[in-house]
Amino acid sequence: TLVGMLLLVAWPYQRRVAAEITTPSAAALQNLPVAAIFVCDTSLSLGYQYEGRSRLEVARDIAMSQLSRLPAGSTAAVLDAAGDLPPVLSPDLTAVRNRLEALALSPRAAPLNEALRQAIRHHEDERRRTLGAEGGVDESRAQDKFVREVYLLTDLAKSAWRDDETQTLKSELAERDWLG
Repeated sequence: TLVGMLLLVAWPYQRRVAAEITTPSAAALQNLPVAAIFVCDTSLSLGYQYEGRSRLEVARDIAMSQLSRLPAGSTAAVLDAAGDLPPVLSPDLTAVRNRLEALALSPRAAPLNEALRQAIRHHEDERRRTLGAEGGVDESRAQDKFVREVYLLTDLAKSAWRDDETQTLKSELAERDWLG
């Protein structure tokens, strides 16, 4: 009876516990704070109206919705493709909402490739700072306290991209598996 109980109860339970330790489920990551950068395309093509709303208004609503879903302790920044200001990750999500509300169309929007690169560089710098704050912890064992993400809000207009840099950008993103 004891051997039967071990085979039917303890062995599957032990295998499940071992699997959770070696490869935790994604649900365990749901409450980690997020460091989010919203890269917003503000080119004139986002002024296109459909059902009484511009594409920029729709993009803004999507960003606001995602911002409201971020877990406690998250930080966020807005990077306007036409703007001169670098993204600054802020724990004050109200300031980020205000920045999203202030987005306006611009005839001088930079290519989205460069805006994405700027967001990646900013995340790398912040990640380096966060991991460096762990002091004496070996770099291979240090863990970032944030899930790092970039949200790209665009109408997918071909004119917003530089085709010659697409493959380079794809490889840069592939090298950073910690960035979503």
